[in-house]
Amino acid sequence: MDNINYPDEEVARLYLGEPRLERYLFEVNGNYAQALRLYQWGQALEAQVHMFLGTIEIALRNALDSVLSQHTNRIMHTPEWTGLDVNGFRFPVERRITEGDMPFSNMLRPLLGREVFKAHKRAYYEQTRHVVNHSSPRMDRTYNHDDIIAQLMFGAWAGLIVDVFGRSDEHRQQQLWDSDIHRAFTGLTNADSDRVALGKKLARIHETRNRVAHHENLLYLDVNLLIDSVMSVLNSIDSRLSENWSNPTSLRQLAHKDPRRELPLRDAAFKITGRRIQNRFHTGEELLKALVEHSDRSQSKLLFANKIRVSGTNIGLIRNLYLYADGRVAKGLVVEYGADDLDAAPVGYERPRLFINSNEDNNHWYALNNLHYIGTAESSELYKLQDGRRLADVFDGNRANFTYLMNRPPSCHWDESDK
Repeated sequence: MDNINYPDEEVARLYLGEPRLERYLFEVNGNYAQALRLYQWGQALEAQVHMFLGTIEIALRNALDSVLSQHTNRIMHTPEWTGLDVNGFRFPVERRITEGDMPFSNMLRPLLGREVFKAHKRAYYEQTRHVVNHSSPRMDRTYNHDDIIAQLMFGAWAGLIVDVFGRSDEHRQQQLWDSDIHRAFTGLTNADSDRVALGKKLARIHETRNRVAHHENLLYLDVNLLIDSVMSVLNSIDSRLSENWSNPTSLRQLAHKDPRRELPLRDAAFKITGRRIQNRFHTGEELLKALVEHSDRSQSKLLFANKIRVSGTNIGLIRNLYLYADGRVAKGLVVEYGADDLDAAPVGYERPRLFINSNEDNNHWYALNNLHYIGTAESSELYKLQDGRRLADVFDGNRANFTYLMNRPPSCHWDESDK
């Protein structure tokens, strides 16, 4: 990856595109050579992620294919759930047909009917293309069940379990899960809590798969969280899949080679917003005060948790964390951080009782030492970001609630005395 002759900047801006290149330049403080090196690493990561996700996509569709056949056989007395029937229903180019013409389970139609109908259409034209180009040993114009399965996207399968299309079909997903779909996952039960937990992982995988498919950057991808999600879903289908069929080692190793690890340590800032907890509304400043006071009472130890997914778990240690609320700022030294498991935090680091009672799904945590308010003089310099704006402008001028603090002035750099 390091022995590459990069194109000159004019060519890169022209053919990579200004917006894409600017994102990489921002990550490396404007250094063009480092930006191209980061881009090359990102392409390698994209390829590794695509290959890693292949196992889960194929395993999921085959597991669900089996239980959908059982479902349709019980409801419609045919195992052919894709709409193919003895009368030879296919997508015909000669006449106009709609999704409603396709024989299909009424329970499945709202969740999967549209996607299956489009799969019929794609399978028909794919088969026609093979015939015209003589590129397939099959020289007839009919397509079969397997052709339709191959044309269904990952989102269609995930949509049977979790809402990935914004259709508000949860009651149908619950019903299908309880009756049939849960049987595709030997490690789970028909309890809806199992469906919800699985759905979160599938939604995360679906989002990543779409980013890869559209060549979007993976700069903020939490690789470890993705790996955990994929391996967990594979294990829920069949433990033998996670043991023998998918090895995330090469993906972890590549993620660890992120060129940003070589950059100077960066700080991060979160905006604390007001919210209602146990029938009382607390302002952002009140919540920030509760965090600072807990740190004071707990030997300067505090566990701060947030639901925002950031790239910190991938690219090297965030040294300082700044919490912003209603014009006030508190600074804490980051000891350790992680995702998904608050119990993995170091011993002695706890959340204030007020935050525990909020029952929010805050699963990204930071163990902080010495969270304390900082003065206005330090704040005015600290807030300057790479584009010249102040942190207050970013947080108060729009809906942003997280940012990195880059290019901090020398007077704000941490030293050993901060420990």
